[in-house]
Amino acid sequence: MIKFKNILSQILLEAPNGSINKRLKDAIINRNPVSFYYNGPKGEVLPGRRIRAELVVMGLTKKGNLVVRGWVQPPSTSKKGFDGNKLGTAEYGWRMFIISRMSGINIYEDETFDQKRPGYNESGDKSLTSIEVKSNWGTLPTTPKTELPKPTVTPTAEPKTELPQPKQKEKPSVLPQPQSQIKRDVEVYNDLKNKITNVNNNKEVSPENVKLSIDALYNKKLEDWVKSQSEVGGNIKPGEGTRRKLEKDSEIELFNLLKGDNVKVGGNIPQPETNDEDNETPLMESIKRIKTLIFF
Repeated sequence: MIKFKNILSQILLEAPNGSINKRLKDAIINRNPVSFYYNGPKGEVLPGRRIRAELVVMGLTKKGNLVVRGWVQPPSTSKKGFDGNKLGTAEYGWRMFIISRMSGINIYEDETFDQKRPGYNESGDKSLTSIEVKSNWGTLPTTPKTELPKPTVTPTAEPKTELPQPKQKEKPSVLPQPQSQIKRDVEVYNDLKNKITNVNNNKEVSPENVKLSIDALYNKKLEDWVKSQSEVGGNIKPGEGTRRKLEKDSEIELFNLLKGDNVKVGGNIPQPETNDEDNETPLMESIKRIKTLIFF
């Protein structure tokens, strides 16, 4: 059963046309921050979003799981919290994630991380039996843009036509979106602005307040979704895919507003979770993860 699960997961992850495997490989090579939802076994890993993780390597473990290792920090979800002083080691921020448990992936392709975090191993990763790809810390290649030739347009004489008679105004078939839905992100961000401080002439906000604002925006989006479903007589109970999308959208919208105002997210030093790799789970749980990959 375990071998069948690993083989089937590997086939799905290596599927063409922008698969999760390929996207993560590109993000690792180009050093792009990655946000995603991680669903670990109950009692071992706290499920939730990991925000702007710095992934540096992808490979296979001794159990045959395809994993990535990366540096995480607030406001990411963590079972043990983010007090690195209790651990007393420089490797507090490193985590390992099984790719088949990742969903709602968002890659910040226009950003790169340039700092090698404490404890980074230049030669690889001792816990991996083989390495698929590592981060490229040299000068990243740039692909020259090829300009397409502009088409030549030959002017032609337009035939004279009678001017159309004015028609009565028709009522729009689609109702305009309520104002409350359009500015949900601005509404939450205005509350967050009150918690932004000035540190050495730099605007900064704590990771805890950012996490609370992301949750608040998610709840407002969920409330709007339920209301819209109720108005059309649809199902008002959101599925996992809907919840993950709302979480992902809430994070992206809030970080875009912070970026637009040049606000930095400060925070405490993170620490690692105790387990580098999840334990094997029954086949039924694997099927749920496969469904998540198919509908991603």
